[in-house]
Amino acid sequence: MLETRLDNIVYRMGFAVTRAQARQLVAHKAITVNGKKVNVPSYCVRPGDTVALTEGASNQLRVKEAATLAD
Repeated sequence: MLETRLDNIVYRMGFAVTRAQARQLVAHKAITVNGKKVNVPSYCVRPGDTVALTEGASNQLRVKEAATLAD
């Protein structure tokens, strides 16, 4: 059951460093499932579903990565 939760999938895919951060990404509508924004961390992802970052979230993460690399 744990492996089907959206927040856990987001964490395992590497979109977040911690499960808490993954939960926050989902709650702030930064994740899409099959092209639709989902803000429920306990959403059950099924085999074949496509999980992705929204365009705005991916841009923010790239900026954070660049800032980290610059340090």
